[in-house]
Amino acid sequence: MKRVVFLVCILFVSLEAYKYNEFLLKTQADLVPKILLLDKDLRRKIENNTITLAIIYETNDEERAKLLQKFLQKKYHKKLFDLNFRIKLIDIEDFIKNPQNVTALYLLKLTPQHLKQLRAIIQKRGLYTFVYDKDDLQYGFLFSIDLQKRPIIFANKEVIKEGFDFLPQLYTLIRFMNEKEPL
Repeated sequence: MKRVVFLVCILFVSLEAYKYNEFLLKTQADLVPKILLLDKDLRRKIENNTITLAIIYETNDEERAKLLQKFLQKKYHKKLFDLNFRIKLIDIEDFIKNPQNVTALYLLKLTPQHLKQLRAIIQKRGLYTFVYDKDDLQYGFLFSIDLQKRPIIFANKEVIKEGFDFLPQLYTLIRFMNEKEPL
């Protein structure tokens, strides 16, 4: 009987999707497009005056990705100042099989294996990458936003050195992932 209960618990835990902090998710969604606009070379990195943000998700997080897409569409109305703004939803397996031409990636919680595969694919493409979980910056992604007393933008210093040049205002706001966190 104990084995059955144990197996049921394991099955339940493995089937349940990652738990998200809804307020953090909306804060990140609000700030990600604004951070993109702080890159000095943004206009050279986009096509047809359009920023395309891909929300990458595991299959069990598809509904969460759709909710995030609706939030972004409602907030930005397909425009970021004078630029067009598109949001695509892409399952991680589909992106690994067929990487698409996008400006930036926002990664919901992904498995370590998928994070490693994704980093290998995008490493030389110069894509802006944002991760939901700041611990995922260790895999070589660019930014994450966390909530403490206020939103804190964390960045991976090594990835920034790979060809990103942001306005000085952003550097006054970010914490590099190995720095002490603010009090």
